[in-house]
Amino acid sequence: MDFFRDILIFLGLLLISSASAVQIIPADDRDRTCYECSIEYAQLHPDYGVVTMAYNQYFLGSVHMVNYKVADNKSLLIHDGYWDSDYILNNWLEDERFMHFWLNETPARSCKYLYDNKIELYNNTE
Repeated sequence: MDFFRDILIFLGLLLISSASAVQIIPADDRDRTCYECSIEYAQLHPDYGVVTMAYNQYFLGSVHMVNYKVADNKSLLIHDGYWDSDYILNNWLEDERFMHFWLNETPARSCKYLYDNKIELYNNTE
């Protein structure tokens, strides 16, 4: 009987909190998306750009946005604010991921169409 009472109390609290728009679980820094992390990092570090990466050539399904800085023609310095990691992406032109570098456009949270533009970035770095 205690189980049903606990369920009723939980449901009651859930209804009351949603009706009064009180957030039960506090928001924290982990609630941010990779988009928000990348935009903020690019604003604080103007020498880093923003790139959207995907394993699908049409950028459908799971995509990920990170910051990049060209180290040389074969290496990119990657800052992933969402996963809090930094790494070097060697041979990025041959990488299996499709990459859309936001070169002369404002990064968008969602798009209907993106394309792999690794060659454009490579041509701009020569």
